[in-house]
Amino acid sequence: MKINITKKEYVVLMDMLEMVGWVLFGFSYDENPGEKKRYRDFEQKIYGFAKEMGADHLVMYENDPERYFPTQEYDDNSPVMDYMKAYNEESFWDELIERFSLIKLIRKEGESKVMKMSPLDRYEKQDSFRIALSKEFETNGLSNLDIISR
Repeated sequence: MKINITKKEYVVLMDMLEMVGWVLFGFSYDENPGEKKRYRDFEQKIYGFAKEMGADHLVMYENDPERYFPTQEYDDNSPVMDYMKAYNEESFWDELIERFSLIKLIRKEGESKVMKMSPLDRYEKQDSFRIALSKEFETNGLSNLDIISR
């Protein structure tokens, strides 16, 4: 199979690869990514077409390690970082609320009872905590959050 893409679509594909790379390698850059290797290999294959696609100003090649990387020009002009920052911001609050609402439910009902609940029951019982936490964080951010050592 052969896929034809335009030069503009090539840059879109670069953006998509950057977002995937952020998720796969953002917290642990690994030159030998094991099960993630196929994604790194595909990324490198696509970046290897930069010159042919008229995007060699967006991709550079380094010998040590032998890899293609997006250039500073790409980083400075791509909207990808803004998308990822917005995603991270939203997922932070969502995850914080989800985890705290589960803790509050466990404190109220007891861990063994909560763990025996169906996912739907647990979700519904957490909802009042979610709503209260959402309002709290929307109003005060993290300013009222403290860690209590026990």
